[in-house]
Amino acid sequence: MRHLIVDTGAWVFAKSVLVPVGVVAGIDTQERKVTMARTREEMTSAPVFRTDRETLDPVYLAQVGSYYRGLPPGRLA
Repeated sequence: MRHLIVDTGAWVFAKSVLVPVGVVAGIDTQERKVTMARTREEMTSAPVFRTDRETLDPVYLAQVGSYYRGLPPGRLA
């Protein structure tokens, strides 16, 4: 799985989430913002990302993949 680690900042209580690249709708480097093809609630409910080691943990990656595959077609957040 190709993914990004996104710091949600104040948007969802300073939570970091691992997101598949297909969830990213846009990146504004000037504003330092990433737009997701997911709702705020969906991003809030995503599995929390805690450490870089999780990017190599097959159980965690499977959990993240299952979460995003189980969502309905994307909607912009």
